[in-house]
Amino acid sequence: MKPKRAATVASCDEEWVPSRMREAEIIRMVEVNVLPDQVTARWWPASGEPFPMPHTNEVVVFEDYF
Repeated sequence: MKPKRAATVASCDEEWVPSRMREAEIIRMVEVNVLPDQVTARWWPASGEPFPMPHTNEVVVFEDYF
């Protein structure tokens, strides 16, 4: 018999750091036409969240993506 390997699963608090993206930084991205305005895209800053927590029908996008 082969020994079973223990599953290695890291928790979110071990993998992520709280978001530092503030609304002012997102607004600057809107001003330079990187993002659509808040009314159109319904974006919101995740500052202070311990890890990305999208709500239903939302996605998490990282600044580096843009």
